[in-house]
Amino acid sequence: KIKIVFDEDITYEYKVSVYGDTNGDGLYDIKDISLVTKSLIKNDLITGLEFVYAGDVNGDEKVSLADVVKLTRDFISSNK
Repeated sequence: KIKIVFDEDITYEYKVSVYGDTNGDGLYDIKDISLVTKSLIKNDLITGLEFVYAGDVNGDEKVSLADVVKLTRDFISSNK
C-alpha cells in the first residue's frame, strides 16, 4: 500500500501490484509461480485485485497457463 497525506486532513491510499508478486510478499520469486500453478490446477482462483493484476503478466485480463509460462521464462532470464 502507498499512503499519501496532504495537510493532515486529506489521505489517499493506493494498493499497488508488483509484477509477478501473486502472494503479496513484495518479491517476485518461485513461490509466486508455484501459487499461480497450484491455483490453476486446483481451479482455486487467486483473490485480491492487486494479486490478480500481478499474475496477469500477459495482459489478457485473466490468470492462465500462458501467464505461468511467461512468469517462468521471465524469472529464469532474470536469474541468469
